[in-house]
Amino acid sequence: MQLGSSPSSRRPQPRRASRGDASSTSKLRLGLLGVALVASIVVVVLMGNRSSGAGQADDAGSSDAPPLADMLDLTQRPNILFQVFGTRDQPRLLPVAALSGAQLKPIVLDADGWRRFDAMYMRKGKSYTLYRDGNTDGTAQIVRGMWDGNEPVYELANCKNPIPLAMVKLEGDRAGGFAVEMLASSAQLGWQHAAQPAQSANLAESMRRATAEAVDAAMNPVLDSLESRALAIPTGAGPAPTLVAWWIDSVATSGSSPKAMTRHMFVIADKDATGTYRATFAHKVFGPLGETEFRRYLDHLDLTGDGVDEIILEGWRFGGKTYLAILGFKAGKWEEIFRSRSDWCVG
Repeated sequence: MQLGSSPSSRRPQPRRASRGDASSTSKLRLGLLGVALVASIVVVVLMGNRSSGAGQADDAGSSDAPPLADMLDLTQRPNILFQVFGTRDQPRLLPVAALSGAQLKPIVLDADGWRRFDAMYMRKGKSYTLYRDGNTDGTAQIVRGMWDGNEPVYELANCKNPIPLAMVKLEGDRAGGFAVEMLASSAQLGWQHAAQPAQSANLAESMRRATAEAVDAAMNPVLDSLESRALAIPTGAGPAPTLVAWWIDSVATSGSSPKAMTRHMFVIADKDATGTYRATFAHKVFGPLGETEFRRYLDHLDLTGDGVDEIILEGWRFGGKTYLAILGFKAGKWEEIFRSRSDWCVG
């Protein structure tokens, strides 16, 4: 595991095939290859090359969105979780989920509903609090909604009704470097979690032990040959920081054949009652590149108001679509409590 300091840079990530042509605006989110991000105690490799289409309906025209019978009631003006991404000079804001009490709900709307959503939440002049590392980090002020002008902010091939994006301006002392990837919301979120002091050497060894228990014995000798990154984050799941570690092989970062075999591990660990770090979440893969689901750490933030941060990950497949997977801490384990839609086309 490589040790680092504060967030500052990015690195390339597993390759993804193109999902179709999109306008130059939609490609903004996808052109961050080669910039790396170092997090808290050790370097965290973050995905940099999003594919050239920002997301569209499957070839058969299907969508992974829930049935329209579950449409979000905009008359209640629910709080919304957004993702902010792009570059410091050209950030964009994307709706992710509705926040309803202690629950995250998918934003399900028809084409007309998304137009109303854009007018309500993404009109020029609206502003939202930015969040990073569990706390507030400036504001995002909308300078142009999806349909404010004669042309939409972006278009997708073979899609009449894409999910709206807004152009935003970031304000705040720490609101992003060159590459921007943050959360934003209309709700007041975040907690100050005081964690025990963390020693890099001790954490690295604790993560190795926790990972060895979480993986198959046959894979343990392989881990040292894989590229690895790790960090410690104060989630509030316990008095000690939560550890997050990530391993990936060269096939994932440079392979071109979906049949090529790849190895990937994503592990989270927390201290148990004895003070020993144990794996509390594990995603492990050894299989064909085209069938592998990858995970990367994005951020942590208390979204449900229970005093414990959720951990936000991004998931993706080679040649496939990306999505956010949000983990909650329940009964001593991290489990997925919400997954965002992976296509940006309503129909």
